[in-house]
Amino acid sequence: MYFELETLEFNKILDKIVAYANLDRTVSYIKDIKPINDLDLINELLDETDEMRNFIVKFGNLPFGDRKDVFSFINLAKKGGTLSISEIYLINELIKTSKNIKKTKTNLQNQFSFVKLTKYIDTLVELNDLNKEIDRCILPDLTISDNASIDLVRIRRGIKLLEVKLKNKLQELISSKKEMLVESNITIRNDRFCLPVKQEYKNIFKGIIHDQSATGQTIYIEPQATYEINNELISEQNKEKEEIQKILIMLSSNISSYADELLYNLDMITKLDMISSKANYSINFNKPELNKDGYLELNNAIHPLLDKEKAVPLNISLGKKYKTIIITGPNTGGKTVSLKTVGLLTLMAQSGILIPVKTAKIAVFDNIFSDIGDEQSIEQSLSTFSSHMKKIVNITENINDNSLVLLDELGGGTDPIEGSALAISLLNYFMDKNARIIITTHYPSLKEYGYENDQIMNASMEFNEETYMPTYRLLLGISGKSNAFLISKHLGLDEEIINNANKYLYEDNSDSLLMKKVEEKGLYLNKLIEENEQIRKDILNEKIKYANEIKELELKQESIIKRAKDDANKIYLEAKEKASDLMKEVEGLLNENTQLNDVAVVKHKINSLKTEKEVNLNLKELKVGDTVTIIPYECNGEILSINKDKYRVKFGNLEKDFKITDLKYAYTELKKETKPKKYTDKVFKSVSTKLDLRGYRYEDAYIALDKYIDDCVCAKIPNCTIVHGFGTGVIRKLVWDYLKTNKFVKSYRYGEQGEGLNGATIVYFK
Repeated sequence: MYFELETLEFNKILDKIVAYANLDRTVSYIKDIKPINDLDLINELLDETDEMRNFIVKFGNLPFGDRKDVFSFINLAKKGGTLSISEIYLINELIKTSKNIKKTKTNLQNQFSFVKLTKYIDTLVELNDLNKEIDRCILPDLTISDNASIDLVRIRRGIKLLEVKLKNKLQELISSKKEMLVESNITIRNDRFCLPVKQEYKNIFKGIIHDQSATGQTIYIEPQATYEINNELISEQNKEKEEIQKILIMLSSNISSYADELLYNLDMITKLDMISSKANYSINFNKPELNKDGYLELNNAIHPLLDKEKAVPLNISLGKKYKTIIITGPNTGGKTVSLKTVGLLTLMAQSGILIPVKTAKIAVFDNIFSDIGDEQSIEQSLSTFSSHMKKIVNITENINDNSLVLLDELGGGTDPIEGSALAISLLNYFMDKNARIIITTHYPSLKEYGYENDQIMNASMEFNEETYMPTYRLLLGISGKSNAFLISKHLGLDEEIINNANKYLYEDNSDSLLMKKVEEKGLYLNKLIEENEQIRKDILNEKIKYANEIKELELKQESIIKRAKDDANKIYLEAKEKASDLMKEVEGLLNENTQLNDVAVVKHKINSLKTEKEVNLNLKELKVGDTVTIIPYECNGEILSINKDKYRVKFGNLEKDFKITDLKYAYTELKKETKPKKYTDKVFKSVSTKLDLRGYRYEDAYIALDKYIDDCVCAKIPNCTIVHGFGTGVIRKLVWDYLKTNKFVKSYRYGEQGEGLNGATIVYFK
C-alpha cells in the first residue's frame, strides 16, 4: 500500500484541521491521520465526521474543557509521584469534561440522533467520588481549602491568631517608637515582620537587622519584642506546608487508583476532539460515496487549498467507460491543479475527511501514485527527466489493478520524439496492469493515441481565444492545444514570426491539420451540447417548480377546508363547556382560605384548555400585532415586525426571529400584565431555593429562570441561588440582565466562599 502524500500536499490539509483542535493532545492525533484502504472502516470514519458536523451546526461544539494535556500528570501519579495543586486541578477538569460531555448527550438525545458518536461518549467513565474529593480540597483559585483536613483547619486558625497578635504588637511599637521610624508601615524581609527604622536609631532600636534600603537611610529591623511570636508563626506556617503536602500526596494516590480510567477518558475525549476538528474544518464539505469497483466521479469539486470563491469547479469521471484520461491544453491552464484535485480529494476521503464537492463517488485505492512538478535534484546530480524517471520506475515496480496513477507531463524533459514514444509505452504498461490513470501532456502523438484507444478519454483545459486567457474548465472528449502562438501574440511577439511558425508547423503535416480540424469541431459540438443541456435543465426545473406549487396549493386547500370544518365547531363547544365548569370551580376557590396550590391546579387546567384545543391553522395572513403561538416553545407572543420570511416575535421579555413554519395564529389574545392579587401567607413547600442553569441553551435558560423567579415570589422565599457556572459567561449575563429589570428583585450578588463564587448569583427579593 502506497499513498503519495507530499506531492499532493496532504499534510497541508492536516495543518488546517489542527487549527480547529480544542486540546493540545489532539494535535498529535491529527498529525497521525493517514489514508487507509479498508472500505468499512473509512465509511465508519466518514459517518463519525458527518454526524459531528451535523451536531456542530445545530448545537455548537461539545464542551471539551481545558487545552492542557494531562497525560504525563496521570502517568506520574500512576507511578507513585506527587502532583502539584495545578496538576491535580487540571485532572479534575478532565473528570468534569467527561461528565459534561455525557450530560450534553443526555440533554440533547431527544433532539439529535447520536449513532456513531455514542461509542465514544457512553463509554466515558464518571469518577464522581474523585471529583468531589478534589473539589473539597482544591478551590478554583488553586489554593487548598480549609476543609481539606481537620489538622489544616486547626493550623490555619492558629496562624491567624498569631498574625493578629504579631500585628497588634507591631502597632504598639509603631505608636511608641514613631520618632525612630521612617514611616508607619509593617514590612516583610526574609519572611520576618520588620519595621523601617531611621539609620541613626539602628543601634538604639532593639531587634535583628534583616535588610536596608539602597541609600542606607532605612534599616529594616525585626523588633526583639516580636521575635518569639515571629518564630512561632513561621513554625505554624511550616506545619501548614507539611499538611498541604500530605493532602497532595493523598489526592495523588487517589488519582493513581483511577489512572487507567482517566487515561481511557482522555483517549476518548481526544478522539472526539479529533473528529470535531475534522468536522469544523469541513463544515461546508460533503461526504463522498465510496466503492471498491475502481471508479470515481467528482461533481463541482474544488481543490481545498484554493480560494473557493475564485476556483473553477472540476467535473470529472474515471473508471467505468474508460480507465485513462489524457489532459491537454495551455500552460497555466489548470491541468496540474486538476491532477492534484483528484489525488488530494481521494486521499482525504480515504482518511475519513469530508471533501469540497457537490457530490462524489470515490474508489478506495490500494495505491495512489503521482509525479507532479519539476523536481530537478542538484544534490543527487539528477536532471529533470532523471528525477521524474526515478518516480516512474517506483510506480512500475509497485503498481497493481487497484492503483490510481497521476502523471504530469509524462515523457517530458527529454527529446520530444523519444519522450512521446516512451510515454505511449508507459501508458500501455499501466493500462495492462488495469490501473486508473490521468496524465497531462503537450505531445500530439499522445492525443492521437487517445483517439485511437477506446479505454482512453481525451480531455482539455478550455482556453478563451478572444481574451487569450484560460478558463480552467475541464472539457472531456476533446483534446486541446498549447495555444503557444496565441499566447505569444498576446504578449507582443511579432506577427510575422508567428505566421512563419504556423507555416513550419503545418507544412507537409496532414495529421496535424486533421487534428486541428478535429479539435475545432469538438469544441463547437461541446458548446452545442452544453447549451442544450442548460436549456433541458431549465425546462425541467420549471416543470418541477410548477408541479410542486400546484400540489402544495391542492393539499393546502384540502387541509384548510377539512380541518376548519372539523375543528371549529368542536373547539367552540368543548371550550365553552369546560370554561363554564372551570369558572364555577374558581368561584368556589376564591375565598379567604384559598391555597395557592389549589389555584395553580385550576390555572393548569385553563392553560391546557387553551393550548390543546387551539385551531392549528393560519387561516388568515399573519401581520404585525397578531398574537401567535410559537410552536417550538409552546408559548404565545406578539409579532413586532415582518422582513421577508422572518417574523420578529416578542414573548415575555425576549425577542427572536422565527420562520412561518414555527408560528401559528393564536385565537386568544395575550394577557395584559395586571396587578397581582394578594393571596394567603401559605407558601409552596416544593419550591427549591436553588436553580441550576448549567447545560441549558440560551432560550431554555431564560424560560426556566423566568418561571423560577415567579415561583419564588409566589412562595415568598426571601432569597435564592441561581447556579450558572463559570463557562463562557453567556448564561451569567442572561441572569444578571434579567434580574436587573425584574421588579420583584431587591438585590443580587455573586456567591462567596461555599456559595459557588462567581459561578453562582445570590438573589434577594423585596
